[in-house]
Amino acid sequence: MRYLVWCPEQDEGQEDGRVIKDAFDSTDAAEQRAEQEDWSSAEYAIVAQRSEPVVVVRHPDGSERRFRVTGEAMPVYCATELIMPLRPVED
Repeated sequence: MRYLVWCPEQDEGQEDGRVIKDAFDSTDAAEQRAEQEDWSSAEYAIVAQRSEPVVVVRHPDGSERRFRVTGEAMPVYCATELIMPLRPVED
């Protein structure tokens, strides 16, 4: 479904809202908007917990719901195998 999401705390009105396509529900639409906002600003204020914006989500049926959006950073670790000769084990 398509949802319209805006953030009054950032002086956005309905006319400034972002259309979120393919959201499962209103909650998912609010979360997708927060992810887009953090990504586009490159400040990641929501994930860094410096901001907890309240957003308004307009459901396709016309009803509106409000959500406070929070985030958290999750560490990701990667290992890359190094190809190099190993020293022989000495006895």
